Amino acid sequence: MGVGIFCLKRCLGKPIVPPRLEEIGKEIAIKCGGHPLAIVVLGGLLSKVDENPEFWQYVAENISLAITGSDSSFMEILSLSYSHLPQHLKACFLYMGAFPEGREIHVSHLIKLWVAEEFIKPVGDKSLEEVAKENLKDLIDRNLVRVWDRRCFVSRGEAAGVLMGHMEGITFIDTRGDGRYFISNGKDQAIKLWDIRKMSSNVNYTPRRRYAEWDYRWMEYPEQAKNLKHPDDLSLVTYKGHTVLRTLIRCYFSPAYSTGQKYIYTGSTDSSVYVYDVISGDQVAKLDYHEDPVRDCNWHPYYPMLVSSSWDGMLASWEFPGKAENPVAVKRTRRRRRFFY
Repeated sequence: MGVGIFCLKRCLGKPIVPPRLEEIGKEIAIKCGGHPLAIVVLGGLLSKVDENPEFWQYVAENISLAITGSDSSFMEILSLSYSHLPQHLKACFLYMGAFPEGREIHVSHLIKLWVAEEFIKPVGDKSLEEVAKENLKDLIDRNLVRVWDRRCFVSRGEAAGVLMGHMEGITFIDTRGDGRYFISNGKDQAIKLWDIRKMSSNVNYTPRRRYAEWDYRWMEYPEQAKNLKHPDDLSLVTYKGHTVLRTLIRCYFSPAYSTGQKYIYTGSTDSSVYVYDVISGDQVAKLDYHEDPVRDCNWHPYYPMLVSSSWDGMLASWEFPGKAENPVAVKRTRRRRRFFY
């Protein structure tokens, strides 16, 4: 189990554990003794450095053969992570020790204190508050700081926050499973990647339709709307190329085990399955076989296989060759669905 948790702490878009690092990764996970705190902190450290076998070996050699669960054991792990922090993060991290144990620290208050203490240095045209938020996010990604959104603790009969970006209604949502990122498919003919930490609760927003006369069920998307962008778009990446018409098209992250969730895939009204690169947003594959809209598709969690279903009554099975960077369908089978009236 330790190895599995350790592997899943790799950062967004990277392979879970490259083959050349797998044995060292197992050694590190075993030395962590199954203690989650040790695993996540070391995972955060390794996710921020190059996939260098020498450094991984250095980490393996500099942690105890078995973490006992004592404070001294965990201090060894934290010391190793701290020593490899960039200089601009060390002061910010140490300042957390000024607060009593168990004390709630409001992010806005902490950022003001960092700025007042002159821990934050100017970066380009960004405000000091923006730089401070980026520093905090970096510490969170390294698993040295945990942040909870208090807006989600109390139900007040209203949204805890708003993520704006789509120009039309949303047809489907899929989560990456890490409590941070998710994607949505929209009738504005786009998929968007979101970070839940960017949601805003101070938004004067009234939902409204852009084209009241347009109906996605039987009309084409207005040509003049294809290049429009929401003025307050909070999404991280937008993926375009597929079409979302006639039916509620699904979209998903590719499996963690076989792809490291580095792709997003979706059906499309134009009878195809589209695959996008999560980071760049580029289209890396278009699987053509069906004759009618592809409403849903599913990538096998362990094997290089994908199944798509279409309004043409066909189920198509696809296989991807070897470790090719660009997935290509090499085998297709079909089965006609039976309809009962």
